[in-house]
Amino acid sequence: MNNIKQAISEIKLVGFDIDGVMSDGGLIFSDSNVDFESKIFNVKDGFAIKLLQKSNIEIVIITGRKSSCVENRIIKSLGIKKDFLFQEVADKKQCLENLQKKLEISWKNCAFIGDDWIDLPILMRCGFSACPADAHNEVKQRVDYICQNNGGKGAVREFVEIILKNQKTDLYQSILNEYLK
Repeated sequence: MNNIKQAISEIKLVGFDIDGVMSDGGLIFSDSNVDFESKIFNVKDGFAIKLLQKSNIEIVIITGRKSSCVENRIIKSLGIKKDFLFQEVADKKQCLENLQKKLEISWKNCAFIGDDWIDLPILMRCGFSACPADAHNEVKQRVDYICQNNGGKGAVREFVEIILKNQKTDLYQSILNEYLK
């Protein structure tokens, strides 16, 4: 755990997949409107994103699907910068590499949580990688941390708290203290 603590302390960017991570991976389609798609997001996971926003850590969302409900949740509800939401991405590694160049950060400064094969190229390069408890077995074998919680059921909250607790400053306690007043 010491090596992981050191790796986490150098994180400057945290990335998230959507389906199977921020949601449970289920999709709801309507018979009457082909363009209608709905997902369920966990409020505790959303609160974790809000906590992470209190740090100097950048947040990026990289997902293989495109959905207006994702844009509503990520940009409008959680306030993540529009330029840091990437949807319909086939090559997540290249997407993150482009952002790394823009921000001038390396792989060791990135953390990512993903759940399936499309996330592996990022997960195997990041300074800290994680997956939900219900991620694909191939992913579980290649990440630094397997969450106790499933995707869409608290895995994001768990992942964020680990990052906040292992920053060089006592970031987790500092943020918690704001709520204890």
